[in-house]
Formats: sequence, structure tokens, C-alpha cells
Amino acid sequence: MAVDPEFGRRLRSAKRRWEERHDRKLPNDELAAAVAREAGATSLSGQAVGQWLKRGQEPASFRLLNALAAVLEVPVTELLGDHTSAAPRTTTELGERFGVSAPPAPQGMKKAAQKKAAGARRGRKG
Repeated sequence: MAVDPEFGRRLRSAKRRWEERHDRKLPNDELAAAVAREAGATSLSGQAVGQWLKRGQEPASFRLLNALAAVLEVPVTELLGDHTSAAPRTTTELGERFGVSAPPAPQGMKKAAQKKAAGARRGRKG
């Protein structure tokens, strides 16, 4: 889970606009319950939503992020902001942003690469 103060600022802004549109306050516990329902999760703590709002800690999954955007009635891109320069360009970068690592390469592929490199050292073609 990446911490991005700008994400927290954008989320607070979206929540404030929702409150203005609906002319009422939206407590964190109520927001957490709505996001959990939208995401199909059993529960979500108001404390987790507080972390998103205060520290800018991004939700742990795309499903939660999408649910949060749906509840606040804003596009997901608005919550993520303008990441044109910092946009993840590869799945590895995207995984790093959300704290997910790629599985290791299969053992067979490593072995084939080693054999090819050994052959090249001996002057053979791949």
C-alpha cells in the first residue's frame, strides 16, 4: 500500500464534494460500510478509511479503489490524479505501487538461459 499525500488530499476533496451534493456529513464508518458493500467485502473498518483520508495511504486493492470511487461518485482517475509522468508503465511498476510482487521465473526458463549463455561463451550460436 503506497502512501501518497496527494491521494489523501484528492480523496478528502472528493468526500467534501459528496457531502455538499448530498447536503449531509459522511462519517468514516458509514463510508467504510458503503465501500465494503460495493466491493463485496464482508467488512471494512472506519480506521482504514481514516488512513486513506489522513495519511494518503492508498487502498490495498483495485477492487477497494473502484468501490471507493463509486461510492463517492467520482471517476477512479480523479482519485489517482494526473500520473502522466509517474504512471506505472509496466506491470512490475504497478505491482510495486500496490505492494504486490511478481512470481519468480520458472526454473526451466532460468536453466535454458544459463545453457544458452554457456554455449555463447564457447563460441556457439544460441
